Amino acid sequence: SNTAKAEAITEATNLSDAAREAAIMEATELSNTAKTEAITEATNLSDAAREAAITKATELSNSSKLQAVNESKDYVDSQLNDVQVVLETMKPDAAGNIGVGVEVPQAKLDVNGDIRATEIRVEANGNTADFVFDENYDLKELEEVEAFIKKNKHLPDIPSAEELEASGVNLAEMNKLLLQKIEELTLYVIEKNKDVEELELKFNNQKDIIEHLHSRLLQIEEIIETK
Repeated sequence: SNTAKAEAITEATNLSDAAREAAIMEATELSNTAKTEAITEATNLSDAAREAAITKATELSNSSKLQAVNESKDYVDSQLNDVQVVLETMKPDAAGNIGVGVEVPQAKLDVNGDIRATEIRVEANGNTADFVFDENYDLKELEEVEAFIKKNKHLPDIPSAEELEASGVNLAEMNKLLLQKIEELTLYVIEKNKDVEELELKFNNQKDIIEHLHSRLLQIEEIIETK
């Protein structure tokens, strides 16, 4: 009876250890499988999320790039249109005249508005005034100039205000006329300076004569007093 009991206990113990080991192995296999499945699922989810993010970023980038291209194209088109308008308005007519802001230009370049430049050079083409310094130049007397001004309300040789408003100002011609008047004024100043020098000489001579007469007068007075 005791032997049978011991054998039964031993067999039960062996069965218990085997069952426990089998349960542990099964649990371990299940744990490893679950872990592998979880990792695989997470990896798949991560790859999908990454691909979705890349796709979205690519779509946004392409959209922004397309918008930027369209905006640049619109800007370039508007600039080209402005240039085309300018070129059309500055196209020479049958007479070779170009108008800016003028439908029917009356000159080679007819501008309705301001012109801004750092320098404008006008060819002289004989429009100079050095003839004023020629010995045979007829320099009018100041009295004659005064009479002309009182009668005509402008300088001799200079167009009147009405003429300038009607015909405009020829820069080369007006520059010559103004220079002519400056040179005439210079001649007047030189002439008046000579008159002043002559008056000063006469004054000094008269002063010497007066001083001499004063000295003689004092001498005469002394002679009279001594007598």
